[in-house]
Amino acid sequence: MSNLYKIFAKVILKRIERKLDEQQPIEQAGFRRDYSVLDHIHAVRQIIEKDEEYQLVYYIAFVDYSKAFDSLVHTNIWEALKEQGIEQKYIRLIRNVYKTSSACIQLENIGDSFEI
Repeated sequence: MSNLYKIFAKVILKRIERKLDEQQPIEQAGFRRDYSVLDHIHAVRQIIEKDEEYQLVYYIAFVDYSKAFDSLVHTNIWEALKEQGIEQKYIRLIRNVYKTSSACIQLENIGDSFEI
C-alpha cells in the first residue's frame, strides 16, 4: 500500500469511526477501540463455572467466521455504511477507492495485477 493511500484511509476512518462505533451493539467487542474479546471469554468462563456449580445443562456454540469475509459484495458495504448513518460524501470516496483498486502479489517475481 502506498503511503498516500494509508494517510487517506486514516483520515476517512477518523471522520467516520465515531458514527460507526455508536451503532455497534455492546456484544460486538472485536476490532473496536476500548473493547476486548477477552471480556467475552471471561464472561463465557463465568457462565460455565456457574452452570457447573448449580449442575445446570448448558450448550455453547462457537462459529468460525474466518472464511466469511473471503469475498465481499461491495454494494452491500455501501448500503451498510448508509444504514449506519455515514454521510454520502464519505461513502462515495470509499467507493471510488475500491472501484479503481488493484493489487499484485510479489514473491520471487511480480504476479499479474488483479482487481480488488
